Formats: sequence, C-alpha cells, structure tokens
Amino acid sequence: MDESAPTVALTMRHEIVANTMLVVSGPWPPAPEEWNARCRDCATLDYGGVLVVVDPACPGPSSRQRMELAEAFKSRGCLTNVAVVTDSPAHRGIVTVMNWMQKGSLKAYGPARFAEALKHAGAAPSARAAIVRRVHELALQLNAPGIVRAMALDSALEPPP
Repeated sequence: MDESAPTVALTMRHEIVANTMLVVSGPWPPAPEEWNARCRDCATLDYGGVLVVVDPACPGPSSRQRMELAEAFKSRGCLTNVAVVTDSPAHRGIVTVMNWMQKGSLKAYGPARFAEALKHAGAAPSARAAIVRRVHELALQLNAPGIVRAMALDSALEPPP
C-alpha cells in the first residue's frame, strides 16, 4: 500500500442507497478487509443494481480481487447491472476485463455521463439526488479529490418539485 495511504483502512466504502449498491473507491488500492466486506455484501444483500465511483488515482482491484468479485456476483444467482464512473483509461480496461466475466452487465461511464450511469444501475429517478450527495460525502471521507473535482452536484438530478 502507498506510504501516504491511511494507517486504518479507509480505501473504499459501500452501502445500499435506495435499492442501489453504491461503491466509492478512494485513491488507494482496496484494503483487503474492505474488499472482502464488499464481496460478501455483493453476494448476500438485496439490491437492484450497482453504482461504482472510482477516484482516478486508485489503481483498481488486483486480478485476485477481480476474481473474488466475479465469484461474489456469481454466487448471488443473478446478474446485476453495474455502472462504473471513472475517467481513467486503466479503469475502463479493468471494466472491459470484468465485463467478460459478467456477460455484458458492466459498463463504464465518464463523470459527465453520471445520469446515464445511474440509469444503467437501475437507480430510481427520485433517488438520484440522494445518491449524488452520498457519493460526495463518501468521497470526502475517503479523501478522494479526484471524485470531488470530477463530479459536481447536478441540480438536473434533483426530482421535480
């Protein structure tokens, strides 16, 4: 792990927000305990789709971690749409590799296409503003400036009055 990484694992966070599993990865490699918790919850929790937002400085999951996640999704028994929001070419390559294992359910989106990513992940339009706010909160907790810079709170995602 990078020497500037936190001493207590705080590399990624995941939670269910309005039937969408939200995963936010900060700028450091995923810590094993956080990755294991994500894989466990991907396999066992009830959710409709997955939205992953990754800081561009994050190297992404290792090949072993990618296999563990593929197994977690497989053990779930049904394919789930996964939208990965990133502007990193390396992350897009990882999505391509993982997509082969997930039979086309993963798609990468640039931050400017965040609304499309939410739609692919199955997020209800009424929940989108809450999801965007939570992404920002988690990005701040993870000290992920790449996410905070790339994504502005978009009033277009707010539900109509």
